[in-house]
Amino acid sequence: MRQNHSELDGAEISYRALDKSVAVLCMWYGHNYGAVMTSYALYKLLCDLGYYPSLVNHTGHSSIPCVYRDKNNSFRRFFEDKEICITKQLSCAEDFQELNNNFGIFLVGSDQLWRYRYTKRLGLFYYLDFVAPSKKRIAFGTSFGTNPCEAPQDFRDKASLLLSMFSGVSSRERDGVSVLEKQYHTKADFVLDPVFLCDKKHYEECALQSRRDAPKQGFILSYILDPKPEYQDIIHAVASSENAEIINLLDAYTFEQTRNIMYRIKPVENPTPDDWMFYMMNSKHVVTDSFHGLCFAIIFNKPFTVIANEKRGLSRFKSLLAEFGLEDYLMSGVDDFERVKQLPEVSWANVNERLSELKNQSITWLKHKLAEEPSSVNIPISHICKRIQSLESENTYMKAWLCVLYQSEYKKIVRRLKLRYFMYLLLHRVTWGTRKRKYEESAMCLRKQISEIRTKYKEYSLIADANPFLTMQETK
Repeated sequence: MRQNHSELDGAEISYRALDKSVAVLCMWYGHNYGAVMTSYALYKLLCDLGYYPSLVNHTGHSSIPCVYRDKNNSFRRFFEDKEICITKQLSCAEDFQELNNNFGIFLVGSDQLWRYRYTKRLGLFYYLDFVAPSKKRIAFGTSFGTNPCEAPQDFRDKASLLLSMFSGVSSRERDGVSVLEKQYHTKADFVLDPVFLCDKKHYEECALQSRRDAPKQGFILSYILDPKPEYQDIIHAVASSENAEIINLLDAYTFEQTRNIMYRIKPVENPTPDDWMFYMMNSKHVVTDSFHGLCFAIIFNKPFTVIANEKRGLSRFKSLLAEFGLEDYLMSGVDDFERVKQLPEVSWANVNERLSELKNQSITWLKHKLAEEPSSVNIPISHICKRIQSLESENTYMKAWLCVLYQSEYKKIVRRLKLRYFMYLLLHRVTWGTRKRKYEESAMCLRKQISEIRTKYKEYSLIADANPFLTMQETK
């Protein structure tokens, strides 16, 4: 049941089983081919695994550029044409409540969603601060883009608290796993970016939708996000060695500002995501400073020339190439071109063997996390109490969230204590002497402990009701 415009309301989603309905948070709306393709790949992967994903539409937030809300651009039409399910635009507290009512799983997708420089104006949205404690939370291949992490300590403290409620946390970079474990005190695993896990047939379907023609003598693809005039010599040298023409694609979001920088190579005007995939699949060689440009060159076994792009997150390139033993193929700049030219051709048989291994591990991880029960909070309830009491009165956000964690653990803790309490009462009745007194004392101690926990529950419930959720209410 999909609308032509791809946006679903609660009535249309409600027929699905909650444990199969997945709200996916990612940068699907961006005018960036990599962001679009990783969102598309994750969506298709979840569908192929038997789930019902929907991309969360938070483009109404004031930090999201107005251009991303235009429903008539080629990037939005891409999702519409593919009948991708997108939630209605979140614009008020009721919308967030409806989201919690309609989905059992909340999944933070891949891309640099945890890069503080890019997403700080969204606060803790990508750490799921609006999601009810009973819901399952998963981070799949989420990236910081850089190491060390850019976020300040106060932000990391809050994010770490939220991450303790996740059933599974993973990053697509080894550096990201290290950042999570050392700076966020969160156990994490390494997985591949979703673009590697999506069945290639979905990419072939995209390419078939393109109306572009390929040059008869073949072409190399130049996909440069941050062009420089000196890159032109490299691109022409590669084209000459391949006896091929040049197809030049630029970053769609900055196209007008960058189109004339590499003035000797005319860029393609208004390529759609389908066109981008068509050119990627049919090229003879890929020259790129894009992480996802590199990803798809590996996926399609295309010879590549990759230029390090520190501005966009250098650790992503290094981590990915290291997985396949290709670190030497990363160019530090134009002066590094001659060195890279002398390297032997990539052994695609070895790359594909390693890719298959990592792909199986990553999909297995995701299947397991999707299927298992929502995890308990990874902080003992006694520690939660201490942290609440130690916080200054002005730190209402952290205190409120800790109170929510206390609420989520309360019933499980009380249930366990009650079982022990009744066990001691029973033993007290069937024993004599010293043992009888010992069991009676243990039962009374537990009774007192349960009473204290209930008292704290009432107190903390008042704080939690002050609302730690819905930090995204500021919409325009």
